[in-house]
Amino acid sequence: MKVAAVVTIATALAGVAVLAASTAQAAAPASSHPRMLLDAPLREAWQAQIAQPHSPVARAIAMCSDAGTTHKYDGAQYQGSEWAKVLQACLVAWAATGDAHHAATSIRFFTALIDDLDQIGDGKGGDRAAWRDSGYAIRMLAPYTALAYDWLHDQLAPELRARARQRWSSWLTWYREKGYRSRAPGNNYQAGYLISATMIAIAEAGEGDPALWSWVADELWGKDMAAALASGGILERDARCAGREPGEQVERARWTSPPPGRYRVGVDFLETCGGASEEVPYTLLVEVDGVRQELTGRARLAERQPLVLEFRVAAPAAREVR
Repeated sequence: MKVAAVVTIATALAGVAVLAASTAQAAAPASSHPRMLLDAPLREAWQAQIAQPHSPVARAIAMCSDAGTTHKYDGAQYQGSEWAKVLQACLVAWAATGDAHHAATSIRFFTALIDDLDQIGDGKGGDRAAWRDSGYAIRMLAPYTALAYDWLHDQLAPELRARARQRWSSWLTWYREKGYRSRAPGNNYQAGYLISATMIAIAEAGEGDPALWSWVADELWGKDMAAALASGGILERDARCAGREPGEQVERARWTSPPPGRYRVGVDFLETCGGASEEVPYTLLVEVDGVRQELTGRARLAERQPLVLEFRVAAPAAREVR
């Protein structure tokens, strides 16, 4: 079976993706904590490293012991990176040993990441902490607090868990609306946002806003990442400004024997040609199994439209389709 999906864009230098995307949504986790990574085999593997002087686990225990008895790590360093490092070490130390002191130190640095900014106890962080640098800071704050929330769930006071969920809601809501390229897979800012939203959705499921799970599963993974990770397409044409005539086809992609399912087309308009307008018309043409769909629309500069057209590819048949 040969299936060709041909996409034509006129007038604007806009990037278009025609990629397979799954529409099935996994159910939100309802199990007890921990839900992420930590299971009996992992604990056993870490316990086996405790007596090895230079093993990662032994070094994590040493760092957490130091952090629990000194003020060496009280400074956040770059956007909370020091606290995130110590929290990771203390979580490993606690998981390997079960030592309550390591759990307490973990909670201290967890609290710093959700409340503070530069020094432990300064109270200058909180709801806006992840807004720095167009949202860069979210990668330092959210994944590790979500992991600590999951692993130490029953040791965190209900008020502290509620405050963490409040912080997460503020961070994720802001990034969704104003963060740098939140819906554009392939850049490190989006990766930080994606892992943050995913881990928070898992950690707080059953306690937080159920809409977050749907957003992560349906939009971030079901659309954005499904499209970015889909395989099998060949980009046959990808024109740039130089040498292209107005109205000429910009991009064409072709799939040979694509997997059956629902496909989604998105439009990116990333740069203008010369003094072109910041809002331009485009035309999409998709042909599957001899049936054509055509769509016209308008794209704005630096604005991603993740879904402008959908089509289906049937299960393979014993014939050639173009």
